[in-house]
Amino acid sequence: MFVNQTETRVIAVRNVGSAPTEFSVAVKIPGLLTSWLTVTPQSGRLEPNGTASLTATLRTLGVWAGKYRAWIVVESTALNSKVPLPVGLLVLCKEFANTDNAANRTVRFLADGVTTAHASIPPWNPPSGRGGIALGDSLWAEIKVRFSHPVKEVQLNAVRVSNGTLLEVPENRDRNAMCGDFSIRVQAPLEPWERSVTSICVEIQDNAILDIYGIPFPGAEYCVSIPNRPYGRLFGIGISSGGSGSVLPETSKSNMTVMAVFSHEIELSSITKEDFSVNGPPSTELMLQQVFEYAPYWVLLIQLPDNYFGEILVYLKPDNSIKDLDERSLMPVAPLRFKKRNETLVEYTAMKATFTPSMTNLKVS
Repeated sequence: MFVNQTETRVIAVRNVGSAPTEFSVAVKIPGLLTSWLTVTPQSGRLEPNGTASLTATLRTLGVWAGKYRAWIVVESTALNSKVPLPVGLLVLCKEFANTDNAANRTVRFLADGVTTAHASIPPWNPPSGRGGIALGDSLWAEIKVRFSHPVKEVQLNAVRVSNGTLLEVPENRDRNAMCGDFSIRVQAPLEPWERSVTSICVEIQDNAILDIYGIPFPGAEYCVSIPNRPYGRLFGIGISSGGSGSVLPETSKSNMTVMAVFSHEIELSSITKEDFSVNGPPSTELMLQQVFEYAPYWVLLIQLPDNYFGEILVYLKPDNSIKDLDERSLMPVAPLRFKKRNETLVEYTAMKATFTPSMTNLKVS
């Protein structure tokens, strides 16, 4: 059946016993959508060797395309027995109403159907039964593909992904989607420090997916290059007190230096000291300056009271205001955590060799 149709089927019920019996009919439909099947009459009487006709009405108004199942249960009061009759329903989208079953099967990737997200968790609900997804900073890609005929089923082993992990291939039920549209969801490693783009290739294997008539679809392949958003890290470099002979101004405060390193060159007007926040002493003062002109390295000077000892957290606010030269927003940056104790860093984080696409290696000991 297609969406928004109504059809009826007649079911014959017979009393094979030697005595009259009353019978009742119930419909059992699993799930939330329970209005697509009704049966009349819902009760009756059968003489020995007598028959009765039940009319099953199937309505697909407001029903999504897909497969549905139910049971019509006929119960005999005299025999105290129940007979379940299984019912299966395959609902096709209206786009397939005029599909020529003899036409060649085709698979087409939608060039404008690629959506991506750079985040620690997937932008969609994780597939059921796949609790082993490795959460963390990743590139999540959803690639849309369209089949010319109604698909029976898409198994994960029918799709191959290079430079990523295939998570699931659900049918696309967006408002603007057509019947036969599926979404290939992929998790790819996020490597903005090594390369400026991430390339993902998806291959549907030849003859691995069948339509509802058992005819296979041909193979298809699609590759997409996704620009990486800029990424950042915070490193603690040192702490000292200003005084006579110091390169820092004389002060009664300790000066904590934090290095902010970005994978891409940052637009100068998009980053200020107000983008940083410090969770610690209330009298913290901030100063921010670029290390080298056109370099994605910034130094943040935090002035702490000498008499403050304890944990300090340095945050870079995740408000998408910091952008690279191509107007791509910065990924959320993990905060830097340390403790000030006797003018030293207990949890010291030193800068190690860090490569960015736009700069050479930087080493700070």
